[in-house]
Parts: sequence; C-alpha cells; structure tokens
Amino acid sequence: MASGGCVNNPIVESGDLPVYGTAPLSHTTYLGSDDTYHYFHAQRQKDSASNLKVRREDADIEPEPFPRDSGRSAFVQSAEPGVIRLIVLKNANLPVTGSSP
Repeated sequence: MASGGCVNNPIVESGDLPVYGTAPLSHTTYLGSDDTYHYFHAQRQKDSASNLKVRREDADIEPEPFPRDSGRSAFVQSAEPGVIRLIVLKNANLPVTGSSP
C-alpha cells in the first residue's frame, strides 16, 4: 500500500506483526487500543505502509496499553505470540501516516 492511503486495518496475529525498527522511514508504531483491538502503523521505506490491528484478547502490550484516542504513540520493540513490547519515549512526536476508520 502507498503511504498516506492506508484505510483498511487488516487483523494480524501478534507474532506476525512486522517490526521495522525506529527509523523515520522504517518503523512500527503502536497507536493505542480500544476494547477490541490494539492498533499499529507499519512503514517500511517510503513506499510501503500499512495500518494493522491485533485482537486485544490475543496479545498483551508491555509496558501497558493506552487509549487509541489519547494522541500518544510508541515504537514496537518486539512482537511475539501473546505479547507485544513497546519502546515508550517521553514527549515522542512520532509521525503517523495513513488514516484509520
């Protein structure tokens, strides 16, 4: 998918969530959670981006999840079956591209 045009949020298993690092053009960010899903944005270089979701019941977020509408985000450090670990930066102003329904 092209950057900026991501509307669909496919469901993936936590172990299948891509972890692209923390670079400006290659990163995976956690966007928050609601009652059903954890939401992510994965960007690999400038031509591949996708918004993804993981069922909340299938994976825990460490250190802790935050609401999707909080305006916060965090980098994904690792994703394995049952747990997704984050790098939470204070005052992080991470770019969020794409749109969510």
